[in-house]
Amino acid sequence: MISFVFIATPLFMYEMILGQFVCLSALPAWKFVHPRWAGLGYSQFLMTFIVQSYFVMVIAYTLPYIFGSCVEPLPWIENSEDHWYSTILGQNGKHGESFIQWHLLVSYIAVWVIIFLSISFGKEILSKVTYVTVIAPVVLILILVIRTST
Repeated sequence: MISFVFIATPLFMYEMILGQFVCLSALPAWKFVHPRWAGLGYSQFLMTFIVQSYFVMVIAYTLPYIFGSCVEPLPWIENSEDHWYSTILGQNGKHGESFIQWHLLVSYIAVWVIIFLSISFGKEILSKVTYVTVIAPVVLILILVIRTST
């Protein structure tokens, strides 16, 4: 907690102020301060990529459930824990061995492709993607409410 208050928070504030001042991304901003500090920009990119990879995997775990929710009856209706370990993770129990699950790998790659396409085409496409990602969950919830009420 002490390092969070006295080290992490001031550094975060400094990075935010620096980014606002120079109007650049991490690597050019740190090069602006001093060319030898470019390593900080590279390390920020690397750490962001590592953390992003973790969260992308969490999102990729949801895709088999999204597609599974379109099947009647739901695959996990009898035992959700067994469905998680056997179908999603491909294990024979909580501590069983697991190999590459191709459906999870495809989900992982699909999420990365969506992120790439969202970022690579600029603000115009990103605003359209935002409309879809805001409206689609509302529509899906309405569909689920109507489907469960009938």
